[in-house]
This record gives sequence, C-alpha cells and structure tokens, in this order.
Amino acid sequence: MDEIRGLPEVEAFHEMYGGRDIVFTNYSMNPVEFDYAASDDNRSAYLIIRYYDREPSDFSHQCSDKVLRRGLFMEDSVRTDCFSYVATDVDAP
Repeated sequence: MDEIRGLPEVEAFHEMYGGRDIVFTNYSMNPVEFDYAASDDNRSAYLIIRYYDREPSDFSHQCSDKVLRRGLFMEDSVRTDCFSYVATDVDAP
C-alpha cells in the first residue's frame, strides 16, 4: 500500500497525528459494488458489478417486472434483453 502512504492527504494525517497510534485498515479485501440500471414504465434491467480485491469478480444481469412486482431472470452476463423478454408460467416463482 505504498501508493496510498505517499498521498498528500495521508502524509498530512501522519504529520498531524504522528505522536499517536495510527492504524491503517485495508478494506480492499471486502467487496465493493457498482450497478447500472435501465428502465421504462414496466421493467427494469440492472447490471451489478462486484469488485473483490480491486478486481471485477462478479457480474449479475437482472431483469424485473414492475407490474408483476417480481424478478423475471438473473444471469451471469448480459445475454438476454430484459425489455423484449417474454415471461412464461414456467418463470413464475
């Protein structure tokens, strides 16, 4: 984490609190999550990207129907168009 220690803000923190016990906690091993969303009046599509240890580790493409108030599908990559997807009884929860 040398690149973090060299940041001006970190240097200023160490200068200000140099006589105290300073603890650095690395949270980069915890997942971070971002998402994109597209929606219309009836449906919403989401791409959820989870980062673990600074690398994208999980992609989840989800489609939900606002009228039916339920998810229609979830997949590991973007393959199915949420807005043209036809729900069937088999898809019912």
